Amino acid sequence: MGSVWAPPRRVNAVLALAAALFFTSTPALAAPSRKVQQAYRGLEHASFKVRVKSIGVLVKSRDQGAAAAIRGMLKDADPTVRAAACDAAARLKDTAAVEDVRALLTDTSPLVARRAEAAMKKLDRGPRGRKSGRVVFTLDEPANLTKTAGLELKLVEGARKKLGTMPRILLAERAGTTGYLVSLTVQRVEEKAQGPDALMNVAGAATVMELPGRQLKFATRVQAAAGKAAPLTDAERTELTDDGARACGEALADELGKWMARQ
Repeated sequence: MGSVWAPPRRVNAVLALAAALFFTSTPALAAPSRKVQQAYRGLEHASFKVRVKSIGVLVKSRDQGAAAAIRGMLKDADPTVRAAACDAAARLKDTAAVEDVRALLTDTSPLVARRAEAAMKKLDRGPRGRKSGRVVFTLDEPANLTKTAGLELKLVEGARKKLGTMPRILLAERAGTTGYLVSLTVQRVEEKAQGPDALMNVAGAATVMELPGRQLKFATRVQAAAGKAAPLTDAERTELTDDGARACGEALADELGKWMARQ
């Protein structure tokens, strides 16, 4: 008696579901060819080269379970395999892979990040093919350890909070090979009187550089204030200055969002 083909554990559930749906609605089809069966098994091979080759075979086969099986390879431990899976998802137009591919935009491997960005341009599109994918932003840490370094951290805190709510922007923890690097700086802090209140006014600036070449693309300056009834104690002055810096960061993020909307 000949051996019965069984897919590897990683794709077993996917293929079982596909088969159940298929055979309840259509006439029976022949099992995948021997080459395709070997490719499914190859996805679990110890050699990354075999896994990459197997992905290529499955893409060409257009087998019913290929897209789902390849989707799992986006989380492979080897960057070459992840990059190949990004390419495959784009070629198969596997929109179900969008979120997994998007997560690779900030991959530690420059190769994977580039392939993920290329795949997203094909996969993440809105009505009439318009691109709706998110753009990667990285907030640079304050470069100079000056007396305003602590305030710039508050500036970054406010900007990060606001940018995180914007659907077109994906915040990365570290700069990769794509997207934009945003530097935020505190330019001025001053106390002002406004009627019975005292205001701590914080002026800040943002510069946006496109990666990897760090070409300046956008710059803006804003100011924000927080206040209380005068006179202020030293503790209140510090608290209001921190609040003003956070508000300034949010205002800078708004300007960045407006700039992105024009792109």
